[in-house]
Amino acid sequence: MCAAVMTMVDTAPLRSSRDMMTRCPPRSALLDLAWMALGLFFVLMDLFLDLWVTYYFIVESKHFLALLYVCFLVISSSTQQLFSFCWVLDDKNDGPVHRYILVIHLLHLGLIWRYVRYLKLRWTIGIEGIPTTATSPMYQSSLEQADDIGLLRVFDTFLEHTPQLVLLLTNSDCTTIKLSYALGMTMSFFSISWMLLDHKRTMCKSQGNESKLQGLGCCIVYLLFNLLLVTPRVVSIALYVSSVKYKYIISHLAIELILMLIFCYFMKTDFTTSRIMEWIYRLVISICLIYTWFNVMKEPTKRYRVTYHCFIIIDTSSMLTLAWWFWKSEHCPHGGFVVIVVASAVAASYMLGLVITCAYYKWKKYPLPRCVNDEIDGVPMSSQGTAAVRQCYRRLHNNTSNSIKREEFF
Repeated sequence: MCAAVMTMVDTAPLRSSRDMMTRCPPRSALLDLAWMALGLFFVLMDLFLDLWVTYYFIVESKHFLALLYVCFLVISSSTQQLFSFCWVLDDKNDGPVHRYILVIHLLHLGLIWRYVRYLKLRWTIGIEGIPTTATSPMYQSSLEQADDIGLLRVFDTFLEHTPQLVLLLTNSDCTTIKLSYALGMTMSFFSISWMLLDHKRTMCKSQGNESKLQGLGCCIVYLLFNLLLVTPRVVSIALYVSSVKYKYIISHLAIELILMLIFCYFMKTDFTTSRIMEWIYRLVISICLIYTWFNVMKEPTKRYRVTYHCFIIIDTSSMLTLAWWFWKSEHCPHGGFVVIVVASAVAASYMLGLVITCAYYKWKKYPLPRCVNDEIDGVPMSSQGTAAVRQCYRRLHNNTSNSIKREEFF
């Protein structure tokens, strides 16, 4: 569908420069453009801050930390390019993929390319006066592109920003925090908050439930309970990493990642068109689950959520207990007290986050629309008989229905 839409954009009659200047997109289109342009700005600013923090690690002769910081960036960016290019291959299953798209993804510019393509398409929709309804293929394509960008930003947040934040918290001195450290940590927290709101907003629009996040108060509450759940988890991991030996850290995280991967397997995800990519997707979701809940199921997930939060509470308690035992065994006069204070704040924050989350979803319920099979590039469902078309349809169908499967963050 994306290929057909871009062809429509390229073959549309060109307006005169005077006509383009006199016409302006409606207010809703301008808001969407401003929102996505701001997201692109934060992507570029985040890259600049990553290079800045890495430079200061090198200047301070902390080469291992600089290497870890860059590794998080490379792993996150590589994962984004892999999924983005695979989605391009699925969308263009009925035709060849241009070489420049491959070059763009090899240069790790896939996310920026998707932002630019969405801005161009959304501007064209506003200028041409195309109706923003479910029957408009161009508007539906823009929603699908926005949903893809949102999921790629999810990967970027939990594969790069959150591990980098743990690294900064682990190696920061409370008495002498440099400007680069402070900006890096602030940008990481803000990126997590922005991603949560942006992903929720994109998901609501793709479902047709834009009223779910109407009002400033609703957005603030949504950001609040997510920060109350993510922040104590990040702080606990940072305190644990700064306390125990590296061999225990690696063993603990490896066991937790395996358990989360098994958890994803039992949730029976069905997101990609390839079995290999499906396991890669489950691995990425497992990393996300280390920090926060991520819904990837069609069926009700109440028992899975309860199991997950019970496991997180036990795991966080064990990490804080081991950190307290380390500081106590080191005979640090104030270390044990600091850990107790941190543990109390973590417990209070997480419990308060759970209470606000339950209250939010209990008193703000909205019916989810039933997922309907869409036509592909104008081809009726009765004529979609080839395996290639079915595979392409599976990608587009999953792209639409995953806005329902990824219903909320905890």
